[in-house]
Amino acid sequence: MNSIFYDYEIKTITIESPEYPQELLEIKEPPQKIYYMGNIELLKRRCIAIVGTRKASQLGRELSFSFAKNLNERDLSIVSGLASRHRWISP
Repeated sequence: MNSIFYDYEIKTITIESPEYPQELLEIKEPPQKIYYMGNIELLKRRCIAIVGTRKASQLGRELSFSFAKNLNERDLSIVSGLASRHRWISP
């Protein structure tokens, strides 16, 4: 397995796992595997994805961090497709 999984403590759950989010089971083609960092229980809260660019400007990074922080303070979990190595995630 890639060392980045160990370095960033990235874990996986499969569609058969009891922790798999119920909402994802209700979509047409749910992902078979989910990679996550942190507390998997946060997926039981309302979730929102922040989509951006891989080459964000400094202002873009600052604004996205601010959005994520404010949304998290309102009990929303921030999820991502992990298009690249994200530095800002919910606790």
